[in-house]
Amino acid sequence: MNKKIKALIIDDEADGRSVLRTLLKLYCPQVDIIGESGSGEEGLSMINDLNPELIFLDIDMPGINGFSLLKRIKEITFEVIFVTAHHHYALKAIKHSALDYLLKPVDKTELIQAVEKYTNSEQTKVNERMSFLLRNEAKDGELSQIILNVREGYIFAEIDQIVRCEADGNYTQVFFKNGEKQLACKTLKEFESILSQNNFWRIHKSHLINLKYLKKYVKGDGGGNVVMADNSEIEVSRRNKDAFLKQFNL
Repeated sequence: MNKKIKALIIDDEADGRSVLRTLLKLYCPQVDIIGESGSGEEGLSMINDLNPELIFLDIDMPGINGFSLLKRIKEITFEVIFVTAHHHYALKAIKHSALDYLLKPVDKTELIQAVEKYTNSEQTKVNERMSFLLRNEAKDGELSQIILNVREGYIFAEIDQIVRCEADGNYTQVFFKNGEKQLACKTLKEFESILSQNNFWRIHKSHLINLKYLKKYVKGDGGGNVVMADNSEIEVSRRNKDAFLKQFNL
């Protein structure tokens, strides 16, 4: 028998807790709900008393909201799946520092996928990832760091040191200014959603570049090519060419 996952549900809405509890029992029997809380204060106490492995945490709660609750914990040793009815809650930061998030009303398929993600993940550097999230959850603009989920664990990388990203199936090769590269467990589309506000541009279905390191544009058949500061030459797709050049008034 597989080991049960000790989990808490923290949500101020009774209906929200009930729906989530029912869905978990029906579709995620590996999750053992060891407690439920309707407030941040009570939830904080239950975390300290019950030592959960996974928490389903509502963000928007009166008094202590989900982020404030986490900020009160000295060292976070559990994974978090955020549950929220609001799209605007720092979802970019959540997406690449927390385990996952679910939008209300919770969809059973997304719930199953989130729990499977927990089951298949290596719960490493949770405290560092949560600290990153809590530093960035209030920022609507650029982030200074990104978390790369690599084979050995997690790398906290400075975004302004990334020259480009290249799709590698469901993974992405990340190329740095110093010549290093890392294979990260995220799709290029996910990197695009995170880095688009940091002056990164998708020039091809397989390539995302940091415009800071753009060295030259070379005309040619189709969309042409760009040369980056690391002297890599990358194709610009025909469909992305006009939008790419338009930002330079070309």
